[in-house]
Amino acid sequence: MPWSLSNNMYNSESMVGTQCTNFVRALRASDGTNLVEWTSTTDVQKIEDTADICKGYSNFGDGPDDKARLRDIKSIPAYFKWSRSVEGDFKGAHIFDMMTSVEKDVGEQPNTKEFMLFLKIWGGQRAMGWNDGAIDTLELFGHTFKLYYGVHSTSGQQVFSLEPDTPFEGEFKGDLKEWLNLMVEKGHVTDDEYLNHWTGGVEIFYGKSTLNATSNLSLVV
Repeated sequence: MPWSLSNNMYNSESMVGTQCTNFVRALRASDGTNLVEWTSTTDVQKIEDTADICKGYSNFGDGPDDKARLRDIKSIPAYFKWSRSVEGDFKGAHIFDMMTSVEKDVGEQPNTKEFMLFLKIWGGQRAMGWNDGAIDTLELFGHTFKLYYGVHSTSGQQVFSLEPDTPFEGEFKGDLKEWLNLMVEKGHVTDDEYLNHWTGGVEIFYGKSTLNATSNLSLVV
């Protein structure tokens, strides 16, 4: 399936420095899995007034036409292998991010939901709703996660975030549909909603760091 690589610096007006996301090559694993190698190079100054603002999201993502209702999705195989070098302070996190809505191809608004799966966190980044405390503790992908809930102040979009008690170190492999199935079971989303967006990558706040990654994200219906 087609992928996209994005250097989505949606708060670049709050950023001093540079952030680059680059394609390296496409390749195929011995089991036939299609993979993409890519890099993310960050050199963003830490400025106290903007230190807690996420500057953007360097990521690999889905093809443009592969939207489906949750109940029609069989699996979402995901792979994210990385090495990261850091010079000094770095604040950010490796995540998977998915968005659902009752209608197809709907952007951020109150009746849409965002689901974030944190793999590894640097510099004390916290999920939306962290200050209010976890709403649940879940077992998934061989890890224990705390589930947090928050609402975007501008769009009203609901956000459900999983933070692992122990971070993933250098590699994640799993079926993200298991995560969505659990969210359906817990009543946070219904299986007739559309999956409109699914990506993986790094949220960036500040610091000097280089990511080298090999990734896969597919949708099986």
